[in-house]
Amino acid sequence: MNRLTRMIKDELSGVYAGGELESVVRILLSHYLDMSPVEAYLREKEPSEEELDRLRQSIRQLQQHCPIQYVTGETEFYGLKFKVTPDVLIPRPETEELTEMIVRRFRRRSPASASSFKILDVGTGSGCIAVALAVAFPSAEVWAMDISQPALEVAAYNAAANRVRVHFVHGDILSGTVARRFPVNDFDMIVSNPPYVTQKESLSMHERVYRYEPHQALFPGSRPLIFYEHIARFARGRLKPQTGLLYLEINENLSQSTAGILKRQHYRQITLRKDIRGKWRFLEAAQG
Repeated sequence: MNRLTRMIKDELSGVYAGGELESVVRILLSHYLDMSPVEAYLREKEPSEEELDRLRQSIRQLQQHCPIQYVTGETEFYGLKFKVTPDVLIPRPETEELTEMIVRRFRRRSPASASSFKILDVGTGSGCIAVALAVAFPSAEVWAMDISQPALEVAAYNAAANRVRVHFVHGDILSGTVARRFPVNDFDMIVSNPPYVTQKESLSMHERVYRYEPHQALFPGSRPLIFYEHIARFARGRLKPQTGLLYLEINENLSQSTAGILKRQHYRQITLRKDIRGKWRFLEAAQG
């Protein structure tokens, strides 16, 4: 272990432990020394004063429990690099699972024309789902909507950085007029990872999340399923009849209630799916 690695570990040992500490050390060294994690970890050359200053500044942020993704300004999702700022949620592994689920389903559904679908991502945030699907289906027409203009700016940057075209729309899914901005029965698939953390769950949330990530993207307020109610109604008129599919990331503790919303909206083939940890985190349904 070189001196720099030891210094970072000493400074952050009260914030991280075990494998998480090792991961943070590797990310910091790689990001600020512009080297691969292995090269940075084994580096013997002393860093410059400028490099040390940047590292110390980042360490101070991490000591205040700021997420490392916001410190470095980037993260990886579905094998792609994404810019992240405090205006957007940090993409989660379960959202990556949802994206993979969609990619597998659409390629299996019609392999010959898998790239010709029209897709809408509601509440796109960093654009991680929309951009990843645009990369997976190069000829797809991908749309993405969000209520936050700063989030859309981050998402647009990520689309450009990953060299894909996504049509971004500034809109509020809770608004009764937003549906007018999209053609009727036009989308093959609508996907959403809306706010779903309940007030009770927020009490046990890690400081790193509660203090730094945007509450507008985390908490739906006093009605935990309000976004699913509006998304279900919106998608009913915008998905292609019989063939259009709706994909949702959901609160594991409200899975049956969320499925009930889709049943009342007369969706077909409503299927709850578990994530890799065995939690009910996804809903798939077909247009009625």
